[in-house]
Amino acid sequence: MWRLDPGKAQERYDELLTQLPGISEKDDVGSRSFIASENEIRGVGFLDAPRGIVMLMTCGSNQCISPEDATSLAQTVYGRIKALLPVSLGGAK
Repeated sequence: MWRLDPGKAQERYDELLTQLPGISEKDDVGSRSFIASENEIRGVGFLDAPRGIVMLMTCGSNQCISPEDATSLAQTVYGRIKALLPVSLGGAK
């Protein structure tokens, strides 16, 4: 997880798009999101632009049987980020 100024967070997200294998942008978590996969590993990355947060999570195919499982896990984490760091309370940098 990275917490950066919004512009830098966008840059970091874009870097991840070029560095990880098997990227497919889904945009179903946060402001933007992707799924990556290689062999038995799935990754989900998302950008929360208002808070300047970039998250990258990985899980093996035993824990995340499908890409939807990985996305569901990321949505849970994103929900907790929003609850812990509301934008209205200074969550945005």
